[in-house]
Amino acid sequence: MSQFTLPKCQIKPLTITSQYIWLNHDDTYNKMTKSLYVAYSQNV
Repeated sequence: MSQFTLPKCQIKPLTITSQYIWLNHDDTYNKMTKSLYVAYSQNV
């Protein structure tokens, strides 16, 4: 999980990228990416 740790300045770009991913990839990838993003958000 540590490889997904980003500086706080990266939160906004990460949000934009995650929304793009959620809308444009299959459900399995969606769920994986969303769970990683949520886990990251909770640790900030």
